[in-house]
Amino acid sequence: MSTPGKSGSYVRSTATTAGCSGSSRWHAVLQWRNFLGGWTNLDEASWSGNTSVSLTYVCTPGETETYRGIIDRSDGQSKISLTRTITC
Repeated sequence: MSTPGKSGSYVRSTATTAGCSGSSRWHAVLQWRNFLGGWTNLDEASWSGNTSVSLTYVCTPGETETYRGIIDRSDGQSKISLTRTITC
């Protein structure tokens, strides 16, 4: 799971499962840290097999928020990206 980054007016994080078991099921989310200190989902995707999925959020110009990505495998294993604070 890549650390979220900015591309134009988009925040993006990419989940890649290349080289992993083709029979595995995956779920990934892009999140931002909300005002209460918790995490809120902005985009998500579910899939099977080996692929790359881009999670995207259209941010508001001038806003500064902290983002992260999480990828979960159906067997319960997960990986959380580094967090990144981004100003749009």
